[in-house]
Amino acid sequence: MNIQQQVAETRKRLAELQAKLSDEDRAEIAARDELAKAEQELQDERERQMILDLDRRMEKAKESLGPDAMIRAVAIKNYPDTFIVQKSVKAHKKFNQATRDRQEGKGGRAADLDLAYAVAVVYDWNGIVADELDSEFGVKLQKYLTDNPGLITPITNAAIELMGVFAAERKS
Repeated sequence: MNIQQQVAETRKRLAELQAKLSDEDRAEIAARDELAKAEQELQDERERQMILDLDRRMEKAKESLGPDAMIRAVAIKNYPDTFIVQKSVKAHKKFNQATRDRQEGKGGRAADLDLAYAVAVVYDWNGIVADELDSEFGVKLQKYLTDNPGLITPITNAAIELMGVFAAERKS
């Protein structure tokens, strides 16, 4: 069978398949497509506004912490929460020591270590800035991250990256 015959055969099968749909089916498909498009536009707009808010908070954090502050914005796909993570040598050393202790059989669960590290490095959570004098922030964040453990890894990855643990790829 040559290519023209293959095209004709495929078009014939397509026409047979399309003939199975009623006008009502076609209208429903069009309405579902429109709904999906509107939902995507809504999600895109939410994301644009969330990123704008996060950008503004990053600028405010830089003003507060100084222009040389090592901070990173963290927005997790399909979550309304955003975080600003700051470099913390103290928290990183504590995390490393706890990890070594755990490897030697003296420490706790890895998930608990990751959670503690994440809580320690979050500077801003949805516009609420951590205050060392306010333990309520840490308690609420710890509970939230415990209930949403998938958020911990992006936060700790950002903190670890700020510490310079990940090597930059060399472009040759």
